[in-house]
Amino acid sequence: MRIARSLCLFVLAAALPAPGAGPAVRLSPGAEAALAMPASVVVGAMKVTFAKGEDGVYRPRYEDQMPVTVDPSDDGSARKARRTAEIAVLAPFADADGSGDVSLEEGLAFRQTLEFGLAVVAVGREEGTSDPAKRAGLLGLTSEDCKKKLAAYRDLRTRMKDHARDAFPVL
Repeated sequence: MRIARSLCLFVLAAALPAPGAGPAVRLSPGAEAALAMPASVVVGAMKVTFAKGEDGVYRPRYEDQMPVTVDPSDDGSARKARRTAEIAVLAPFADADGSGDVSLEEGLAFRQTLEFGLAVVAVGREEGTSDPAKRAGLLGLTSEDCKKKLAAYRDLRTRMKDHARDAFPVL
């Protein structure tokens, strides 16, 4: 009886959110897929690079950063666990309306906002420019749209505080 009660308490404690973590945010399947890419960047499994197309516009490209292993016991479960844990950390930041649910649209907006911040840095470095109008054109945006996206990125980074600062820099 004591073992069953202890097991019950252990299971209940494991299901509770960490102190200060607040309630868990639910993700639609599409939102989870959208958050998987930024989560993979944070844990170092993916890297985002930007390639300039024939039209002169830079677009994101994700590159796998995990070495191919010949160890048959490596089934990738540790990698998946790190990414899953990071998705759970990122989910509240993606919940733009505070509903406790992240829709596909919110997940995609979150991913695209973070990609935009990385693009601004990459394009500025690659093209050697800090001119907002030139960077906007290289990203396929009008200057006004670029300003709006930059404000959205800065707002998101402010809400994220120091989380993932190495992966997604404060601009």
